[in-house]
Amino acid sequence: MMRSGVAQAARKASAPSATATKLFVHVHPGSSRSALVLDSVVGDGDDGQLSVSARVTARAHDGEANDALRRLVAESLGVSRSRISILRGEKSRDKIVAVDGISHDDVVTVLSDT
Repeated sequence: MMRSGVAQAARKASAPSATATKLFVHVHPGSSRSALVLDSVVGDGDDGQLSVSARVTARAHDGEANDALRRLVAESLGVSRSRISILRGEKSRDKIVAVDGISHDDVVTVLSDT
């Protein structure tokens, strides 16, 4: 499938930095309310793996749930939406999401307080 120049430029512009924090996210679309919950932390520091559950009210239709996920992660972690990239799983409930501008330890702290 051929991508348009605009889509390729948008994807390139949102590419995460090498120091982005990665989240392993299981998304529950069509939930009654939105929430981001830390499920587990394996390891610590930048080498640790963060597993989270995301409940979004949007349905999994035409990318609506992905947009809602980006908004939820950005609002929950206090970063702009432009710092959120879905690396894998655009069409799956299981995703790998990169977040620029916040450290692994800060993500753990923020999500542990909710």
